[in-house]
Amino acid sequence: MSPHTSLINEREPLLAPLTEPTEVQDALITGSQVYQAVGSNRDGEGGEEHIGDEDEEDDDTPLPLGQILGLCYVRLVEPVAFFSVFAFLNQMLWEIGDIGEGEVGFYSGLIESLFSVTEMFLMVHWGRASDKFGRKPIMIISLLGISFATGIFGFGRSIGQLIMFRCIAGLFAGTIVTIRTMISENSTKKTQARAFSYFSVAGNLGILFGPMIGGAMSEPAKQYPSLFGGVKFFEEFPFALPTICTGLFALSSTLVATFYIKETLGKKKYQKVGARDGMSMKELLKFPGVARSCGQLALNDIAPSSETLGTLNSIALAVTSGTRAFVPALFTIIFAYGVTHQILWGYFIWVFEISVAIGLVIAVPFLPKEAYGRGKK
Repeated sequence: MSPHTSLINEREPLLAPLTEPTEVQDALITGSQVYQAVGSNRDGEGGEEHIGDEDEEDDDTPLPLGQILGLCYVRLVEPVAFFSVFAFLNQMLWEIGDIGEGEVGFYSGLIESLFSVTEMFLMVHWGRASDKFGRKPIMIISLLGISFATGIFGFGRSIGQLIMFRCIAGLFAGTIVTIRTMISENSTKKTQARAFSYFSVAGNLGILFGPMIGGAMSEPAKQYPSLFGGVKFFEEFPFALPTICTGLFALSSTLVATFYIKETLGKKKYQKVGARDGMSMKELLKFPGVARSCGQLALNDIAPSSETLGTLNSIALAVTSGTRAFVPALFTIIFAYGVTHQILWGYFIWVFEISVAIGLVIAVPFLPKEAYGRGKK
């Protein structure tokens, strides 16, 4: 056999592959993540799974601003419901509760925190439900529950009733989970930062308007005697007006969610290699990069699949709710201890807070590379 007709190229090793390595083989060798598009085309029809880049780096789909603004309107409900009672709760407890002046602060902090504590324990279940049944049904059910629970809070006649109403409001914590997930599913890598900037503004507006509603509308017979003076209903229930208004606002958000906002579950189909539908919480947290990512945009980038995005958001929000429930009390204790013992002349709390902030800055570089949202070079 002549050298020219030999099938063996002496410049290549004998065990060289006969075909070019596939993208999946490259992923297995390099450890990089590959997205698996679900339900892609087979001669124009669904059925064949296609493996390719689905990270939307080249997706120029415009941001559906109408849907985002509708979701931001619904986003206002949770902070308004949470913060609206802060303005009048102490006075309400003093008037309806048979407690001493020194106990008002304790019960006030307890009732305020129960909303977040209840959210913390139920958030993951709402997230799983939204992954299974859809984002929109869970959002509507949660909004109806919050509108009822916040609306009747002002009619409470005992501390036990206030605790029960507050826990019911926290029970319907599915709104914030579904909103964050739906904003993620309505945006791409190029537009998600702008979408979540609207989300953040809406949340801060809710924090602003909540206490304003509670303070401006409580005890209307005393604050606005020319309008409500002599009205028996407001004299008997002086704190009902702000909670009724909050409940009606939540009800209006329910109408927006029902008739305007579109379902997004299944709008974007992707699945990373190694992921599967119906992953348990333990499996989800063990997936590469998940446990170290807590920021919303980072969560979007490291989510194993579109079907687990709601559950993943719910885990992050459960941590947030737990933090919101316990950190104020913790920092109050640290502040009181520092002042009582004159640690750093009573300014120990500031040193502690600065140390926590520095620790978070140090932790950011340890996020997985996928969480940085950088496009390919």
